[in-house]
Amino acid sequence: MINLTVNGRIQQLESEMTGQLLLERLDRNAATLVIELNGRIIPLEEFRETTVSDGDVLELVTLVGGG
Repeated sequence: MINLTVNGRIQQLESEMTGQLLLERLDRNAATLVIELNGRIIPLEEFRETTVSDGDVLELVTLVGGG
């Protein structure tokens, strides 16, 4: 088991996984997200290939349009 902090909440995962799989498990629409991993904003394509590990801190911010 690994612990990952997502938007300030601890998530327990069975093992390390790619960002793509994590987004699918969290049911998040990647097209509308800004992703920060361990204090660094990273492009979606890079995050999809990145492995999230024990102790990582992830912030997922949803972009909302409107006026």
